[in-house]
Amino acid sequence: MQLRFNAAASLAALTLAATLAATMAPSVYAQKATQPAGVPLNTETGSPAGRSQVKMDTKEFMRTHEWDEERSVWVDLPPRKSKK
Repeated sequence: MQLRFNAAASLAALTLAATLAATMAPSVYAQKATQPAGVPLNTETGSPAGRSQVKMDTKEFMRTHEWDEERSVWVDLPPRKSKK
């Protein structure tokens, strides 16, 4: 029994294999099911932070940082002296 090379059948098999490999492989562009960008998370629970939590975090950040106009960045303020 002699095997013959059939170019059409070989091309069809190669195309089928490539198609199956492409559809079964995970997509490079697939996104994880996580929080949308910009949604703050509660650090303790990992769930979206509520309005009150965001407000507290913002207030604490504003108390401990200031905007540096020259460098266009937020910088830490020096620690406050404790009251006696």
